[in-house]
Amino acid sequence: MAQLAEAYVRLRPYYVSEEQLARLGNATDELARLGALEFYEQPVEIAVELVEGTLLTKVTLAGTMFFTAFTGYASIDGAINTTEKLCKSANLFGDYVCSAFIKEAKVKPEQVERMERRLKTPGKLRRVLRRMEWLDMNATRMSKEELESELRKTKLQLEKAMKDLDEGEQKALENLEFRRLPPYRNWPTRGVDLIEAPRVAVPRPVRAGRRLEYHNTFTVYR
Repeated sequence: MAQLAEAYVRLRPYYVSEEQLARLGNATDELARLGALEFYEQPVEIAVELVEGTLLTKVTLAGTMFFTAFTGYASIDGAINTTEKLCKSANLFGDYVCSAFIKEAKVKPEQVERMERRLKTPGKLRRVLRRMEWLDMNATRMSKEELESELRKTKLQLEKAMKDLDEGEQKALENLEFRRLPPYRNWPTRGVDLIEAPRVAVPRPVRAGRRLEYHNTFTVYR
């Protein structure tokens, strides 16, 4: 199941009782449910996580990446259009949940240390699909060696981005039609290793003793 969006908020030191955290967690569940109903047409699974201290809040939304509407598309243009819509929904969902949570937590603007709308799988796919579109437009201007090298890199990037998709969604992407590029199944794959930039850990303030946490997962149906 693809991760469609994530709302992330971190507040400066914000300590609560177990009862207060549970109440804030329940309120966040409801905010996320309302956001899902507002911005998504398909059933979605929502995971809510709150950790006290520098109150960390994550609301992750998962579901079908290319739902029924996608079957009407076979071109790279259609795939990008569908992905753009999901990125827009992810932004709207993230904006709504982050803003509503901050209001619910009753904090001042200066207490907000970090707030992010994360596009998750749609964002990853949008980047690689745009690269595929660019290659399709410029394929005839490239040498055979240059094109093969770019196809190898792009295929590996797409495979990585598709890891969370179900089999049907993966096949829909693998069967995309291009104007100038060969069919996806004929793209070369050997000879390229993708090297990821090392991740730098960001130190977090630590409070002595056990931190209170709230976790809940539920499904929202239309």
